[in-house]
Amino acid sequence: MTAALPRPTAAGARRAPSTDPAMAPDPVERELKLRLRAQDVPFLRARLDARATSRTQAVDSIYLDTPDRRLARARAALRLRALGQGRRRWVQTFKTEDDGAAFSTRGEWETAAPAGRLAPGLLADSPLARLLAQGDADGGAAALKQLAPVFRTRFTRTVWDIVGAGAHVEVVIDEGQIEAGSAREPILEAELELKAGPPDVIWQLALELSRGPAGTRRGVRLALLPYGDSKAARGYRLAAGAASAPLHVRPAPGLDAALGAGAAARALVAQEMVGLLANVDGMRAGSDPEFVHQARVGLRRMRAGLDVLGVAVPAPLERGLALWGQRLGRVRDWDVLCQQLLPRLTDELGTGDTASWARIIAAARRRRDAAAVKLRRQLDTPAFAHLALRLLQWSSTPHAATGRGADKPAGALALKAVRKRLRRVVELGRDFARHSPQRQHRIRVQAKTVRYAIDCLASVLPGRLQGKQRRALVRFQDAAGRAQDAMVALAAVQRLTRSVALRRAAATWAAAQRARSAGKAQGLVARLSV
Repeated sequence: MTAALPRPTAAGARRAPSTDPAMAPDPVERELKLRLRAQDVPFLRARLDARATSRTQAVDSIYLDTPDRRLARARAALRLRALGQGRRRWVQTFKTEDDGAAFSTRGEWETAAPAGRLAPGLLADSPLARLLAQGDADGGAAALKQLAPVFRTRFTRTVWDIVGAGAHVEVVIDEGQIEAGSAREPILEAELELKAGPPDVIWQLALELSRGPAGTRRGVRLALLPYGDSKAARGYRLAAGAASAPLHVRPAPGLDAALGAGAAARALVAQEMVGLLANVDGMRAGSDPEFVHQARVGLRRMRAGLDVLGVAVPAPLERGLALWGQRLGRVRDWDVLCQQLLPRLTDELGTGDTASWARIIAAARRRRDAAAVKLRRQLDTPAFAHLALRLLQWSSTPHAATGRGADKPAGALALKAVRKRLRRVVELGRDFARHSPQRQHRIRVQAKTVRYAIDCLASVLPGRLQGKQRRALVRFQDAAGRAQDAMVALAAVQRLTRSVALRRAAATWAAAQRARSAGKAQGLVARLSV
């Protein structure tokens, strides 16, 4: 940390309420975070300037934690912030429950920081003291003394207060960087914080800003992409020298079998969007193919969960989910081909023509890289950002009771639907080995859909579905997948080489692989008890 912002020290145990109205305590923050493209910022500023007068200030923050990262482990953050230049105003803030959602509702306690020094006593209403005391016999006294800077953020913040129709949204654009030692990461984002009014105001405003002024047909569309990474989460990663890791999303929390299917579907979409957006964001920064895989899984789980709950999103959103699922799927297919199928084919054939196989693999990797670049470009467009905003808006809108299926308990509906689909897989799978490759693929997709539904709705389904039956589904799906993989590998070889010998060898291998794997899959059908 440089000397421009003094190193905070624990001081001021005496509580002294601030007289600044802006520091009035509000323990709940409701905020939507949006990642921005540099080319969109001038247009976004112009649209906001047309609605309200802006104000700009320099923001300089130090984030503190204990050496064992006690606050980070609790998904909390403590910062000391200087606002403005010259005679700066100092505030200290404690935030809790950073769950990675783009639209977050979290605890926030903010007070003045006398003389620019950390004063934990003024945050007595927050959980800070309790978190610091966890596991310590001294009530957290030692942990309090150990609080030290971990990373720093410095940015210029422009603020607009959008007020009207009983609602108040504070919109900010932040431009600057996160600093941790010699490491740097840029900040270019917008935040929409709901100060007053119904939550849907946030989504309406974000969509209006992304589309442009009302009445314009050819206005520039902006890619205002929701994302869940807070500055604190990114700063901790930067300080640790850690890269973003693919996110494997757990079943939607807070669901119970008695919850209406409509409400459960919205909670499911909100939870799956956390993983989808996190993994899409990871694709921007790294080349790990698991980001693509997990983003695709998130989309497929979302659609499978909605299907078994009998709840449909609006038709444009469903078409968007299908389109982006296909785009992610194309890159994922190339990943599997390059990482698994072609190397296995090369090893098992053992033709000795290593140079030819190396050329095939190199050609496949070039196509995979080109497909990945195209996908990243597509995901950086207004179209994907708009779909994400609309899905999040839908998930946050309370389900309106209609007396139809969406009002029935989610547990009963999901169980009935899963059993029905499982019976269909069993029925079709009894003659699996006799079906065409195309039919086998469709049966495998149906089995995978059932498994995704079990995974994403585990909290409302009986335990037996998550144990024995799920394991049987995985085994059947894997065996059926190997049969399909053989055909995919053969098609790739035929596309990537003109060598008659290699094509013939691959065809012989694929036929044997498919027959063996299809027979095994058919034998596993008996274990798919319903």
